[in-house]
Amino acid sequence: MARLAALFRRLGKARQLDRAELQDLYRASNELWRARKQVASASVPQILSPFPVDAARQAEHTDHSAEKTVERVSIAVQRAANAVPWRSDCLIQAEAARHWLAAEGIETRIELGSNKTDSEGFLAHAWLIWRDRIVTGGDISRFSPFE
Repeated sequence: MARLAALFRRLGKARQLDRAELQDLYRASNELWRARKQVASASVPQILSPFPVDAARQAEHTDHSAEKTVERVSIAVQRAANAVPWRSDCLIQAEAARHWLAAEGIETRIELGSNKTDSEGFLAHAWLIWRDRIVTGGDISRFSPFE
């Protein structure tokens, strides 16, 4: 854990991370690894199908606590994706955050979309949505969801 903590501290641009942030980054790294394996072996309909959430945990959440959890997961997954030694693109990040949030009792959905531009050609993108908030995937304004 000390090596992982040192790596995440360096990635935090020398900012001291507290124990909870380190635990979140460790969990996010594990979720990214699991998601990488899941996405490699799953079909698109399997990836996009609703994910079962932990009903007991769902009942524990208030709107405020769910919002704080979503924010924590969003930040940790994005930070960890920049740190892990494997490729963790948008779909991997969306799947990792979705699995983690489902375990916390928070229902989300993955969306896939595209953008065709003259300069960049065809671009595909994946993002995770909770209610009306983008959890992973950043600015999606130039992408149109697939129907």
